[in-house]
Amino acid sequence: MHGFRVILASSGREALDLYFQRHEEIALVLTDIQMPDLDGPSTLDAFQQINPEVRCCFRSRHPRKYNLNDLTKRGAFLIWKPFSMSKLADLLYSLLPDRDEGLVQPSADTKP
Repeated sequence: MHGFRVILASSGREALDLYFQRHEEIALVLTDIQMPDLDGPSTLDAFQQINPEVRCCFRSRHPRKYNLNDLTKRGAFLIWKPFSMSKLADLLYSLLPDRDEGLVQPSADTKP
């Protein structure tokens, strides 16, 4: 949807394993703050050990034990639930490190 090629993970640990194997083809990461086994900020810390330039966006209804400053200092971007798919797509496109590389092509119904 919206032109993104998506790789799914069911937990922070699985996301870390996938990122370790495929980080060179992953332009950005979208994850929850609360997840099974590793939470989002812990997963981001591990991603940054693999690639310090990783782009990560947390989606959440409430950050729980994390405050906004802590999350942004880690280099994360945030989108608060509920949100529309169009709003999410616009945010994710804005976070792509280099849209000219053609890693993600917008679909016809998506504004870049």
